[in-house]
Amino acid sequence: MKGTAYISDVYISALTNRPCVTISTPVENSSGIIIGVLTADISLKSIWNITEKIHIGESGYVDVVDTQGTLIAHPDFQKVLDKENVDGMSFVTQVIAGKTGSVEAVSTQGHKSLVTYNPIEKYRWGVLVYQPEKEVYETLIR
Repeated sequence: MKGTAYISDVYISALTNRPCVTISTPVENSSGIIIGVLTADISLKSIWNITEKIHIGESGYVDVVDTQGTLIAHPDFQKVLDKENVDGMSFVTQVIAGKTGSVEAVSTQGHKSLVTYNPIEKYRWGVLVYQPEKEVYETLIR
């Protein structure tokens, strides 16, 4: 009703037990007066479907985090359902701040990995791609 669109933080739907966001936008009459609000709950399960199909090497994977550093997509869906927060990891802090980069760090699965991150600027979310260091350097070591 204030005249601007609103996107909620990610939450776990009580109905579907899946991550969702709520989007609301004002509805105006022909004179431009706000007469109501149109609201929709959007399931983020499609993000799970996309990320689970991405394979980086043999055991690399993709995470998506929201503005708070909470996992939206992760290979272990229980971490998403438990709303696990990984904002203590420096690369998560960086991606939420809108930065792109790569770093050698411990992944959200606990493995030393090459981590590449990129923000989804419109939502202030982040995409994190991990590949274990031993896979990255395997050819060089051989």
